Amino acid sequence: MSLPARRPFRRLALLLATAASLIVPAALADGVDDYILGFMQRTHTPGVALAVVRDGKVEKMATYGVADAFARTNLEPSHTFQIASATKMLTGVALGRLEQAGKLSLDDDLRRHFPDAPDSWSRITIRQLATHSSGLEDRLGLGPDATTADIVAAAMKTPLAYEPGSRSRYGFTDFVVLQALIEKLSGEPFPAALRTWALTPLGMVESGFSTETNGTWTDRAAGIHVFRDGRQARDDFGYTPAGYAAGGLLTSLNDLVRFAQAIDKGDALPAATWQRLWMVPPFSIGKPGDFAIGWTKRDLLGHVAVGHSGGPALADILRLPDDRLTIMVMTNQRWLYPMLADGVAARYMPDRARMLPDDRPEMAERLRHALDSAARGTMDKTGFTEEAGNGMQGFFNDFGSALLTAAGPVRSIRLMEKATTPDGGDRRRYRVQFQHQSMVWLFSLNAAGQVDLMRPASDSTPLLP
Repeated sequence: MSLPARRPFRRLALLLATAASLIVPAALADGVDDYILGFMQRTHTPGVALAVVRDGKVEKMATYGVADAFARTNLEPSHTFQIASATKMLTGVALGRLEQAGKLSLDDDLRRHFPDAPDSWSRITIRQLATHSSGLEDRLGLGPDATTADIVAAAMKTPLAYEPGSRSRYGFTDFVVLQALIEKLSGEPFPAALRTWALTPLGMVESGFSTETNGTWTDRAAGIHVFRDGRQARDDFGYTPAGYAAGGLLTSLNDLVRFAQAIDKGDALPAATWQRLWMVPPFSIGKPGDFAIGWTKRDLLGHVAVGHSGGPALADILRLPDDRLTIMVMTNQRWLYPMLADGVAARYMPDRARMLPDDRPEMAERLRHALDSAARGTMDKTGFTEEAGNGMQGFFNDFGSALLTAAGPVRSIRLMEKATTPDGGDRRRYRVQFQHQSMVWLFSLNAAGQVDLMRPASDSTPLLP
């Protein structure tokens, strides 16, 4: 049904969103609709699919706009979206179920499953692969046609980039090796193995990969778009089958709801196993780790949050375990910053994060000035170190521009945390309230008073390295 135009803004947003449709009754239309439709208007996003599940019950399920900006096909909950790196969550589920079946332990070293691997692989565990802390090198010198076996063989011949477990580096090789492992243990190609060990147990019957031919996920796929230079265009963003464990799954809103409900009901895995998948192991040097088993983990508004984005914003999936709340957003516009799930979450839960009195308001004003100047088109790098200034200018020339377009002007900046850096600088975490979105930013001055760090972060990103 069409969304009722209750206010002039909603009428304009509805037209710009191109025949938005809702699955929920019109009586349940709320501020989330305004947020999504406004986001679509500002970012030229043809279609958005959204679901909110709390304790196994669907609180909101809606599609807005079109599946394809050129075919003008209204978006439906059965349309499949490319969720890119959010696929890693399902790979994590497969690992959890394989462990339950006794086929592996997350603490197995790789030589147990790859006996021809070099001695260095005996220092790498499956858990480290899944948490991006294996030390495997991504620069293997292979072309785009390399197979899973080619990549694994090249990784075996390449020295480790760092000591396993000492740090993390988000990359591709880790999950290609996981793909080879899952194929070996299951006796199936990865698409079939993921279906056996994750998708089917989760009830995800409308999901699959583009190379599969016996399903509806390809026929019902929403187109991928990119808006640049004032016009909408198609985008052929995709994944090679060699790395499907890292990304490339097509899934529907219907299936994501089933995914969330399976977590709440403990259908595919018991609650204790989900908690294990969401644990972030510390590094061997004693510092907190960065990633869970195929999932990310952070704090959001004072709540524990797990999930993954992909595309970077074709999919944005957020689970709040303590609140038993799952928010799932998919779009068909690739040139976005992953922020929609956070924005929806802020409309469903209170902000419990503690704020501090700001003893250096001039620092907050410098952050505001940098953001305001970037929103006008060119960030003012005055007072930045060369490295920090060039880095942020590059960010705002890329996805940072999409972030500021979607978020709107800065309204307020509040201090959350502060620390002194080893070189005597002042590093701070701020809650930046934009017109349409609340976000966390890190901002730091070195001992000489120059800005040496500025970037979006989370409530729990470590202030100090």
